[in-house]
Amino acid sequence: MDPVTYKEYHESFMRNNNGSTIEDVFLTVIPTFFTTFLATNIIYVAHPLGVIPTFVIEFILIVASTVLHVTILNYRIWEISLTLLCVTITAAVKQIYGRIHIAPFVQVPCQRPEYLNLFRAAINLLTAVCILAVDFKCFPRKLAKTETFGFGLMDTGVGFYVFGNGLVAPELSKASESSRLTWKKLEKTIIGCLPLVVLGAVRFAATNELDYQQHISEYGVHWNFFLTLAFTKFFGSILLGILPHFEYLKYLSMVLLFAHELFLQLGAADYIIDPNNQIKRDSFQNANREGIFSIPGYVSLYLASVYIGYRLRKEESVPEKNKNDIVFTNIRQLFWKTVRLFFVALILWKITYILKNMFGVSRRMANMGYVFWMLSIGTTVVVCFMLLEIFYYFRSFDRRNVDDGEKESSEKRNYAPIILNGITYNGLVFFLLANLMTGIVNLCFQTLLLNTAQALVILFVYMFALCSISTFLYLKKIKLKAW
Repeated sequence: MDPVTYKEYHESFMRNNNGSTIEDVFLTVIPTFFTTFLATNIIYVAHPLGVIPTFVIEFILIVASTVLHVTILNYRIWEISLTLLCVTITAAVKQIYGRIHIAPFVQVPCQRPEYLNLFRAAINLLTAVCILAVDFKCFPRKLAKTETFGFGLMDTGVGFYVFGNGLVAPELSKASESSRLTWKKLEKTIIGCLPLVVLGAVRFAATNELDYQQHISEYGVHWNFFLTLAFTKFFGSILLGILPHFEYLKYLSMVLLFAHELFLQLGAADYIIDPNNQIKRDSFQNANREGIFSIPGYVSLYLASVYIGYRLRKEESVPEKNKNDIVFTNIRQLFWKTVRLFFVALILWKITYILKNMFGVSRRMANMGYVFWMLSIGTTVVVCFMLLEIFYYFRSFDRRNVDDGEKESSEKRNYAPIILNGITYNGLVFFLLANLMTGIVNLCFQTLLLNTAQALVILFVYMFALCSISTFLYLKKIKLKAW
């Protein structure tokens, strides 16, 4: 096809998707946890291994499997998820059977929990795969972004990033817990959001200059993912600075979310979606109504995520004089924290199903159904990674060296796969590289015209390059940061 015809074909191909089911989307997300468990387990049993064998095992089990289960194997996702669940449970039970009695003695580091890093890395990895895979026909259309209401795997991307950023919000540090919003902090917040605004502007300029295909109803004409993150972070930080204590977050997030849903029900929803295509995009507000009017929903999601992060850290106070030391907590505390979060996740899932029938679920508006959907999946996956952390310290307890305990403990804090560590270490750089490489692939190939074999080769090469770069930077301790 000539470029103009192909652009129209690509954009029309992405429109009017009604999505999949809530169960299918979850079952497409969760296998990444299972494969992470298996990779961690195999590498631990085969210890010691060199960097290259470790990287190869992790790439095959975690990355390559993710590419396959979101593309050609997705029609078997129920069988894949059930099989991985059975294998995971069998392996876990076999290795910790008869060791429950050691629970009072097992200690886990409680600063910067590894399970939060694993969650964020897994989401970043899944997003990197999907933003390119969606441009091929081997990617199931039901998993692409929905036009108005529905459940699509691609709809979870921005929600997961907001949720993940809320869990590790800088305000959660002890030093800032009792602080108030000041002009200095406001200035710091603006400076912190500025890079995202710049990235959003650069992305718009690049796509406009290159005449790159884009789905306008996703965020709007000028708006994009980076601007949504920037304004969510800005308003979220302002509200966090105003609140006297984190306990008020649960009330503020709910009030904001109810107000947002009320606003949508009183007519804003019809304005944003424009079912009859009567509203012209002749002003900045009209042109970007999806991005602008979804911000309150994302801010409420961010505040709720910060509250969850606060509750996960609440008992983990660090003495001021030993702030730089590794602080431990008993594994039972982590277990009961996991149990409590599991029941919270169940409640969130029930509310999500209720809201699905009441208001529907719309990423485009970030309505109440969407926010609870993201909280449901997010908390469930975090619970899974918390269980992985519990399992790891139970399994590795007999390797502890009492005479050199601090050294061993430091090593244990890095039990995560090196690929996922690399993604976390330079998270924004990884995501920017993924976007840049996705753009290059789409400029070099008419991706929708390629067959399945060609698409898979490109996806494997793309992910291998991404993971190799991020892992190399991590192993060399090179942290790329321009601000």
